[in-house]
Amino acid sequence: MNKCKECGQEAGESFDYCVSCGFYLKSTHNPRKERFLFFLSPLFIFISTILLFAVLGVKEAFYYGSILSGELIATYIVGTLMFAFLCFLFVVKPAFRGYFEASSLAFLVSVVMTFVVYITLNLKFGGVPVYLTPDVYAKEKSNLFMLLLLPSMFVVTAFVVAKYKILSRLNLLDDKKKSLFLGLPLTLIFLCAISVSVFFAYGDFESRKTVTVQMLNDFGLVEKATEVTERALLIKPDSFELYYLRGSITIDSDYKFRSIEEAIKSLEKARKIHPDSLMINYYLSVAYSENNDKENALKYAYGAIDGRFNDAFVNKYLGDLYLKYNMPKKAVEAYKLAVSKSYDDAIILNNLSFLLLELNENLPQALELAKRSVELVPNQIFNKDTLAWAYYKNGRYIEALEEINDIRDVVEESPEIHFHYVMILNSMSLLKNPIELLNKLLAKPEVILNKSLSNSINAARDKINAESRHD
Repeated sequence: MNKCKECGQEAGESFDYCVSCGFYLKSTHNPRKERFLFFLSPLFIFISTILLFAVLGVKEAFYYGSILSGELIATYIVGTLMFAFLCFLFVVKPAFRGYFEASSLAFLVSVVMTFVVYITLNLKFGGVPVYLTPDVYAKEKSNLFMLLLLPSMFVVTAFVVAKYKILSRLNLLDDKKKSLFLGLPLTLIFLCAISVSVFFAYGDFESRKTVTVQMLNDFGLVEKATEVTERALLIKPDSFELYYLRGSITIDSDYKFRSIEEAIKSLEKARKIHPDSLMINYYLSVAYSENNDKENALKYAYGAIDGRFNDAFVNKYLGDLYLKYNMPKKAVEAYKLAVSKSYDDAIILNNLSFLLLELNENLPQALELAKRSVELVPNQIFNKDTLAWAYYKNGRYIEALEEINDIRDVVEESPEIHFHYVMILNSMSLLKNPIELLNKLLAKPEVILNKSLSNSINAARDKINAESRHD
């Protein structure tokens, strides 16, 4: 009797394949080497990605390469888990080689399908989606990945499962038929790769460049994306899409590679062609806001929101802008519109709650908003502090203390949280000299520069002084 080199089970002399795991008994492959190669594959992916980024001349190649290779390795692992699940579901005992085959196919198809997704998005929206908000575009991208990537990974792993299922049942299968199980998915991947190559070789110049820039930017290769955009603009200087991408990339990257003035010039050129574009107006508003130009920041914000008053994204941005320019009443109205359309955004809920608390308006509603924010995103400093302050403003001091105690380790780092902590403790008569603590806070440089916070601390100090004199 022969023993299978893969699973160790006994197999008959007349069998070509192990009936237990489907391993080819006449194979010269060493299962141990296959296992070794399987576990080394993620390392090969990591090293190859780093080397590719270095060859492309990307600064901080190790950092950006690590991010991308992490995503690729995750895909490799997902392919392994998907294969294992299908084997369990269909009661298949594959050779270890099957895991390597399935994972490698899943990896290859994910790389090709990523290109297909970006090309499909470009064709669907006619280039850069300047009329969609980032959250809507992200949802579209996510849906396409779910529609194209996951089913394709499922199909290629299913081919490998089918191979071992049939091998365990039909022991006689010639090499040509056996090769179909890997040949068919490889052919599909090859055809998709050819289609991608044709697009990048013969597609419209603008489409090719916008897809390339968007992919590079999404993968964190900001400098490379900017360089590609600028070279493309030399060839096609009338492309609003390329001007928009250059400006938006500069703003999103915090001006690391280009100045804010250059971003504004690019976006202004794009706006001349498409003056009613939501995203062009939005980025222009952001740029002017960062450049401390209130008038233009508000002007382009209104341009972005024009006709889109029911959109959560633009109302949230307008609320943030009003807040920055100390226009709290208008900020509240903008946030209320945003919340009415998106009650599952923890940041919008938190911002509206905090504004209502600062204005001493609708305090019970502010508490409910803060609770909802913490429910959506628990254990975060920004909304735990707001919730503690909301409890305090509503006279529920014990609950306020419980919430702020959860973030006590950042009290000293944040003057605002420190102020809230002092007021909550004082409300429960747990401080001997709250005035002294408030005076120390007022002496801090960051509090002196923050007029809103210093005014709040002064008002609280005056109130405590008045109460102590009355007593």
